[in-house]
Amino acid sequence: MQQFSNRTVHLDVDLEMRDLFKASLDMAKARLIVAVVVFAALCAGVAYFFWLIGEETIGLEVSPLFVGFPLIAIVGQILRLRAALKKSLASNTRAQYMFQETSDGYDVNWGNSFAHVAWEDVRRIVEKRDYFRVDFDKCTGTLIPKRAFHQASDIIVFRDILRAGLKNKARVFASGAELSDESY
Repeated sequence: MQQFSNRTVHLDVDLEMRDLFKASLDMAKARLIVAVVVFAALCAGVAYFFWLIGEETIGLEVSPLFVGFPLIAIVGQILRLRAALKKSLASNTRAQYMFQETSDGYDVNWGNSFAHVAWEDVRRIVEKRDYFRVDFDKCTGTLIPKRAFHQASDIIVFRDILRAGLKNKARVFASGAELSDESY
């Protein structure tokens, strides 16, 4: 006699601005770091140039041009990201998910719509400290905040379901691991 395990995780997700902003900053972190490094190199190069020609006072007088514009560009990207997320949250942000161990995917209810998403249509799922990010392709994905789980054991079952359904496409923490980015 064969026994089937059918562990299930039901999630009621209310996405908030802070969830999306935190995830978007995590994804844009590499680009922002590159921008800061380029900005620092530019500032150092300009300062060295004015020191080299012996015109440090003129360098200090025009430094707002060389420092201000790149700094405004970096901060502007963060503000643009926040505005875009606020606009996207204007629509319905409530979703219900059902993940079953024996299923070939998961079910989602969003507003008045229902969908079944097959595991083969998921590019990867990445676990971070505060959320799970589901990527469908390079541009499309969704977010599941960990606060949507009703109890801690649901997260462990959820990780097991992801490992079983996605194999190496599930980048989740080890079952007994602490919640840190170095755990997987």
